[in-house]
Amino acid sequence: MRKILRFFLFLLTISLLFGIPLSPARVFSAPLSVGFSFSPSYAEDLGLDPKTSYLEILESFDFTSVRIPVYWNRVFKDGSYDFSEVRFLAADAKRRGLEVVLSFGYRNFRWPECHAPEYLNDLDYASFEEEVLSFAGEVLGRFAGSGLVDFWQVENEPFLHFTAHCRALKPRTLAKVIGKVKNSSDKPVVITLGGGEVLGLPLIWSLTDGAEIIGVSFYPHYHEPIFGSYIKTYRLGPIPPRKISRERAFVEGKGKGFWVIESQAEPWAEDPRTKSPEILRSNWELLLSYGGAERVYLWGVEWWLKEEAQGRPEVLEVAKDLFGPIF
Repeated sequence: MRKILRFFLFLLTISLLFGIPLSPARVFSAPLSVGFSFSPSYAEDLGLDPKTSYLEILESFDFTSVRIPVYWNRVFKDGSYDFSEVRFLAADAKRRGLEVVLSFGYRNFRWPECHAPEYLNDLDYASFEEEVLSFAGEVLGRFAGSGLVDFWQVENEPFLHFTAHCRALKPRTLAKVIGKVKNSSDKPVVITLGGGEVLGLPLIWSLTDGAEIIGVSFYPHYHEPIFGSYIKTYRLGPIPPRKISRERAFVEGKGKGFWVIESQAEPWAEDPRTKSPEILRSNWELLLSYGGAERVYLWGVEWWLKEEAQGRPEVLEVAKDLFGPIF
């Protein structure tokens, strides 16, 4: 308990110093647009067929949008590019009336965070940046004029550098990639932020120039790695360090759109304390109690199907109850 209290006080101090407003934000009155993130690599890791599981999600839910990754090391093999899988995922979503967020860059969502050819690790930074920009050009050349993309997510949590196997991205590199997007497309740019980045938003705000939308994570249940504690992030006392309504007020007050880009709908490292049918429902209700967001993207739909395939359909059934035709 003392460890949890110290951690809470640490985060609260950061929140106060960095200027995230503590006053409640307005209640979001517009209808929520609910989508999902889908990772073909993660589906494979869970023993699922990516295309089959993707189509099952599309056919089982009335989602309005999907976030699709362009994993660099998945589309570039043996010296050439193959975007056919990405094109299939995007085209099928568009055919069903969903909007597509195409996420690309050196960093992308899902572990191991950076999904790039290994040779990049041996390059000096100038050469590394040149490769990152070249990859951006390849993606934009294939998709900017395709009619398949409604939003571009550039990199993923680009200011978090907690993984030793991922290189740190300099702000100038992010700015150059965003510039390439702006020169190729009139679709909005999304920048995503993890928990630590959100707490420091006032300090890094200038680094979000060029993006129209800020997407944040929402993980009510997880294991905190520093102290080894089980944390209920949004229930740490009367003034928790993170609260979606406060973050939304700050971002919207600066004139940008605010999304919950990763809304926890799967366990943290398969810990049963972080996921159950009841927790899935309570996570959603907690988010709604903060007024929601312009858009929410669920994180973990692949895990729902894995559970069903292994004879545990309860989470999928609750998901269908929560995210069915009403949306």
